[in-house]
Amino acid sequence: MAASLTLSSDMRKSKLIINDYPKLKIFWNIRYFQFFFILILLFACNTQAYAKTLFAIVSDRSSTALAAGADYFLDRHKSHNLEFRSTSQLGHMTDAEVLSLWNDADVVLTVGVFGDTAVRLQTLIDKKNSSRPFLAISSTLSLIKRSQDRQGSLFQGFDREKMKRIGRSVSEKESLEDWISKLSNEFPRQKTWVHAKGYWQARGQENLANLIALTFQTAGADIQPDAMKPQKKVRFYRNRSFIDEEKITLTRRPWV
Repeated sequence: MAASLTLSSDMRKSKLIINDYPKLKIFWNIRYFQFFFILILLFACNTQAYAKTLFAIVSDRSSTALAAGADYFLDRHKSHNLEFRSTSQLGHMTDAEVLSLWNDADVVLTVGVFGDTAVRLQTLIDKKNSSRPFLAISSTLSLIKRSQDRQGSLFQGFDREKMKRIGRSVSEKESLEDWISKLSNEFPRQKTWVHAKGYWQARGQENLANLIALTFQTAGADIQPDAMKPQKKVRFYRNRSFIDEEKITLTRRPWV
């Protein structure tokens, strides 16, 4: 007589678990892979959100000074990206090439831009109609008036008289710090632009690095510019940076 085998309820459950073990293993491998992939994606998104790109257009005359500030900035903020072009370099680029850099940037800065270059940029800005932060300092008035932050235009509704007041130079009777304080109090909405111009007028490698930091901050970067450092009236420049008089080691006289 053939022996029969009857499985109890518990035995049937055990057999089911044993038979399904490979499926469970595959299931948990997939879940682990998905979890790992999500972690990588979150890390990449967080890195992308933190790292910003600045596209700056600067006059040929001022390009060396801003490059020195860029060196100082990148030594301390390596995660951010800088794309600088002088006005002469921009003249050799097509509109498509300029717009490509513009589109890849989180914020755009122009310094010392006048004449045909300013007109060209104004045309490109008007065509793009972008909400991307844009700061123009020490440039033609019509280009400055197109400055904007993430909240919108900085100079909307400003007539020529207002633009003249906010664009005035530092008088002989006031310090650059006083000039910044007065204008920031008079024009609180334009405080960022006033400080940007202040950093530029103060010059010096550290101040220009802070101008770059402030521009990145305008784009939402988690970065805090340092306080402005007033510069001496007579400064010494060597190897793309200003140096203290005490560090000059020239032995021959006379020298300039």
